[in-house]
Amino acid sequence: MTPDKPYTLVVCIIGSILVYVLPLRYALLPLALSISMWPSNLLLPPDSSGLTAQRVIGFLLLVRCLTNPGLRAKYKWNMADWAAVFYFVMLTISQILTQGPAKAINNRGGFFLSALVPFWCVRMLITDKESFYALIKGWMWGCIPLAAGGVYQFITGNSPFFELMQYGVPKILAIKSQRLVDMRMMFGELHYRASCPFLQCIMFGWFFALLVGLGTNLFWQKRKVFPWIIPWCVLPVGIVVSIAGGPMMLAALSMAIIGLFPFRAFWKPACWSLLILLLVMGAVSNRNPLEILANSGFDQTSSWYRVGLQKYTLSGGMGGHWIAGYGDIPGEYAGFHDLCIHWIYLVVINGLMGAVGFYVWMAACAWQLWVARSKAVGIEDQWLVWTLLAVWIASVMSMFVVSLFGEMYFIYHMFLGLLANAPIMVGGGLRHVGVLAEVDGKPVLLRYALKQGQRLAVVHPGQPPVVSPQSTR
Repeated sequence: MTPDKPYTLVVCIIGSILVYVLPLRYALLPLALSISMWPSNLLLPPDSSGLTAQRVIGFLLLVRCLTNPGLRAKYKWNMADWAAVFYFVMLTISQILTQGPAKAINNRGGFFLSALVPFWCVRMLITDKESFYALIKGWMWGCIPLAAGGVYQFITGNSPFFELMQYGVPKILAIKSQRLVDMRMMFGELHYRASCPFLQCIMFGWFFALLVGLGTNLFWQKRKVFPWIIPWCVLPVGIVVSIAGGPMMLAALSMAIIGLFPFRAFWKPACWSLLILLLVMGAVSNRNPLEILANSGFDQTSSWYRVGLQKYTLSGGMGGHWIAGYGDIPGEYAGFHDLCIHWIYLVVINGLMGAVGFYVWMAACAWQLWVARSKAVGIEDQWLVWTLLAVWIASVMSMFVVSLFGEMYFIYHMFLGLLANAPIMVGGGLRHVGVLAEVDGKPVLLRYALKQGQRLAVVHPGQPPVVSPQSTR
């Protein structure tokens, strides 16, 4: 038994117990924290099972959801679920065509446990704002020790997870190489890029960046800045120590869009203006948008590597394999050690079948924001929908310069679950109503908290009060 196995077993056992012990509102936290705070490449014994702690915890949580009559009764299958099934079927068929049925079924089985199980756990459990706040708070407070580990790695090049993670990767990808090579210029000198428990530093930064916009919703829980502002202010630390432009772009763009919230009524002319601007740029520039964006990257060699990857893919790299892909990284891409653009990663591995499946699913989840917009009844609802939209747009744009994999890929599937649940997170909850009355000859404002469907009883002078079962005073 390798040294990593006992620790992974402990994480699995504790997480498995918690998913059944915790109230449903918090039952998602063991899965969410295990994905973000423990390496996803460490297998439970025996290795031939292909099971990780996260896969076992997620499966047990899904079983709890499916065996709970209340959750099953409330669950409404929508187009996002159909799109997720379509996405999974497209991936499976492409793998069967390129790798054969046995390998494809084994490969996609692991993918289902790692990525789609968390998606459906979110769909069944995050059904109101309070459960949404609980998930975001759990992730954000978990960011504090992750950021501390990232700073330590940024300075020293070491991480508490390095010695364990090396047992989950081939020797050719030994963590030693990351210690010595993965450095970049920051603050005028070379620094190590932090990844902590994540398999890659950009994904580490992405995790923090994803929470920057989502975390602002915590203000509305109690309309207070403290204490949630403490972990929120830690998020930029995790982004910076990854020394990656992708996470910084995600955080900056999402907050820039969130800053346009007061002007949300002008979204139509804004979209038309952006479309016209893109068409003009395409007409007058001899460079494509990625080449223009490459000039603003941290590392020019890395930025132009992406440009070369895109040109190679579009100019013949996928010859004869556009439909189902290669099934793996082929020899044709031996000159590219990292398929670091998400649509290219999807096309190379799963062809247009995988890429179309993924982006159809993305669009179906984003469409739920439009459905939620019509149900939003107050500024709190509107802010939730707007921040989800801002983070989604920023993530789509960022995926043109980075591909998602490992821990962040699974977390992003959970984020898509939040988008799909937007219509049931808005329009409900408590409504706060104020009534001006007179007590002892003095005017007072009486405040009532009404649940969805409840209303104040109205009593006319000279008539006996009649209070319906749905009314409250």
